[in-house]
This record gives sequence, C-alpha cells and structure tokens, in this order.
Amino acid sequence: YQLNEAQSLFIGGLARVDYLKGGKRPLVCYFSNELNIHRTKLEKADELWRKQIGTLLSPPSPKDRFDFEQLKTVRLTTENEKKDIMISGLGFVTVDAGAELQVIVPQNVEVTLRPSIM
Repeated sequence: YQLNEAQSLFIGGLARVDYLKGGKRPLVCYFSNELNIHRTKLEKADELWRKQIGTLLSPPSPKDRFDFEQLKTVRLTTENEKKDIMISGLGFVTVDAGAELQVIVPQNVEVTLRPSIM
C-alpha cells in the first residue's frame, strides 16, 4: 500500500497501523489472504473502528474471541534502516527508513520491530 502521512491500515479488524510521519511511502503487508486490509485517513480511523468492527473490519474468526475493549498503542520509528513491524500471530509490515508509526492491537498481542528480511 502506498500511504501518505496521517493514514491508517486496518488488518482484518485485529490491528491498526497508523502512519504518522515520513512523507509518502510504501508499507508492504505480509498477512494471510483471509485478512481484509483497509486503508483510511487517520482522522477517520477511530470512528471507522467503532462502527465497522465485525463487519468491514472482520477478524477471520468470531468477534467474541477478541477483547476489543482492552487495546494498547505501540509507537515505533524505523530511523536509519528498513524495518519489519511484527504483529504477533498475524504477520508483518515492511517500512522504509525514516518513518514514525503507531500500532494499535489488543492488550495481549505483541508488537516488535526487526531489521527487514525482504
């Protein structure tokens, strides 16, 4: 996906990646084909999450298996090299150097950064 600053990607209703700063750039997603990925403007992301969870933003399993009330936000910076944002149990997003992002996931999901493998 080609993103501008202040855009978000929803990953199957299970995670949200907000691209905050760093100019226009690609975010390359490596997830199951069963997960719907939806792009929106950051300013609309909270409302979209509330209104569309379970419909447009559907997890690939029943909604009641996930606690969407207990979310955490992880802020990340890719600094001087391309990185992979690892979202435990889902997959990863590859981002070029110089990006500021935040990832919103259920409390029990780990988010880590590693040097890009692609």
